[in-house]
Amino acid sequence: MNIGVVAVIDDSAGLVSFTSPVGSAWGTWRGSESPEPGRYHVELEIEAEPYSWVPSASGPPRVEGTGTDGTRQIRITGVVASMDDDSVMSLRVGSDIILVEFPDGSAAPCPGRTVEFTVAGIGIYPYAV
Repeated sequence: MNIGVVAVIDDSAGLVSFTSPVGSAWGTWRGSESPEPGRYHVELEIEAEPYSWVPSASGPPRVEGTGTDGTRQIRITGVVASMDDDSVMSLRVGSDIILVEFPDGSAAPCPGRTVEFTVAGIGIYPYAV
């Protein structure tokens, strides 16, 4: 995913806010260098089990930060690309794929379905193209 780091919220924790073609949110910078405002190619990793997992009406894929300090959450909407036997789902969000471990005991959505969920945090891993 191509993102623009807008601001470093907490340098000691690596927390940054970012914008992307599919929305704005925040996450924990997992690069070896301290983050600076600018554009980066990154992989996003869901760092906690998703909660509030629901089927969604067809809508635009998005990544949206909600809440404030202490209650930050990220809402992600995308289309299921595939579901592996080990409960790992490939979710298409815009032109990108995010891998998500599907919660145990939940009915797995079929490929092609739009789903929406919230998570407490995401990791941001920069890479060079």
